[in-house]
Amino acid sequence: AAAAGMNVNVALPYDEAGHGDAAFAHALDVLILPVARQFAPTIVLVAAGFDAAQGDPCGVGFRSTPNGFARLTARLGPHSLPSACGRVGLILEGGYAPNALAECV
Repeated sequence: AAAAGMNVNVALPYDEAGHGDAAFAHALDVLILPVARQFAPTIVLVAAGFDAAQGDPCGVGFRSTPNGFARLTARLGPHSLPSACGRVGLILEGGYAPNALAECV
């Protein structure tokens, strides 16, 4: 178990109509970044799963593009989360369509 005050998880609602770049960017801007700023992390670790990539067999209904993933990652920098001073680590998790995964990473 995580120590109190050391971990923040944000569950995003599931929409059967699917999600694309705009939906994920909106969630980052209105939900994730405001919570993260309140938490004031000194480092940001991202479990970077690419199941949401367009064409991934496990991400049914998701339509994220390589450019969308790049824009989300760029938003985690020092201007959005100054307390982390640009310290961001991405750990590769899911992604089951090799061609889509190669483009997204």
